[in-house]
Amino acid sequence: MKIAVIGPFPPPHHGFSAMMSAMAERFERTTEVVRIDTSSNQRKAILRHTVQAALYLLAAVRILAIRKPQSWVIALGCNGGFGAWYTLLLATAVRTRGIGLTVHHHSYRYILERQTAINLLSRITKNNSVHVFLSRSMRDDFSQTYSAPIRDLVLSNATFVKWNATDKSRTNRQELTIGFLSNLSEEKGLLDFLQLARKAKAAGSGCIFHLAGPVKLERDRILIEAAVAAGDVAYYGSLYGEEKERFYQELDLFVFPTKYAFEAQPVVIYEALASGVTVFSYRRGCIADQVGDAGSTANSFDELLDHLLRTEEKFRQTPELRSRVWPERAIEKFRQDVQEGDEAIIHLTTAHRLEK
Repeated sequence: MKIAVIGPFPPPHHGFSAMMSAMAERFERTTEVVRIDTSSNQRKAILRHTVQAALYLLAAVRILAIRKPQSWVIALGCNGGFGAWYTLLLATAVRTRGIGLTVHHHSYRYILERQTAINLLSRITKNNSVHVFLSRSMRDDFSQTYSAPIRDLVLSNATFVKWNATDKSRTNRQELTIGFLSNLSEEKGLLDFLQLARKAKAAGSGCIFHLAGPVKLERDRILIEAAVAAGDVAYYGSLYGEEKERFYQELDLFVFPTKYAFEAQPVVIYEALASGVTVFSYRRGCIADQVGDAGSTANSFDELLDHLLRTEEKFRQTPELRSRVWPERAIEKFRQDVQEGDEAIIHLTTAHRLEK
């Protein structure tokens, strides 16, 4: 069996592309994999869509040209917005050839906003394909938006995240260390994190705030520089590999105050859990399920700030929560999701048995 993994691959680097790449690497352990990259580096929308349209048309041609369809499975990353039509195009080509198909959902955009292309996709794939969701809640939300019965499987992003837990005690310092790592922007929660640092400081908190990640807009860079100058945060820039692992290992809490409306299951949250770090976040997409009892989710900034200040006090009164109990919860939550994902991978690697 051969698997063609179709979707965005880095660069550019974002959650969707990173997970498609990691999934391809995982499949490569047991079978031959062909990667078909559909990403575009063009910044202007019209150029980006032109390039992507060409890439998806070429991918459709490659699918239609497959000589032995019974020996192939297509793992297709599902797009939202106008890109959903590209996904529908490829799914139609796959079904025309009778090739096994798995559709991988990574966005809440078309779940929160019903799209005609996704509705058609769910109908043409309802009997002979598998739809792969990041969590059970995502699957249930999809089913409420689109009524066509589908075969489904849950495969979380935890499956593709590296373990990073250590035995190093975090109680060798008095202050609570709180971190945020992302592609830094207002939408991803930069302004809320900076405000969280200011408000905590004003409330007399002794927390230390660490910030990391690339910044695209100059106005955001100016805000970060001002916060650093005021002593509110320490900024570490873009971090990768071992530097990113060390960043997580220094944290007691990871805060992810995303405002992105279509957030699904942020990879950085699993990276924090894999490092034994408690997670606080806003409730978006799959995040409440993702965090579970390894942290806390909030509906508002005030609620998030309150959670943080109360947690600081709990850690001060009961050091064992910080040194052992909460890190163990984070690691256990990550372990459970990885185990479920490993079982799902076994099913996906036998996807050639799907009814054609």
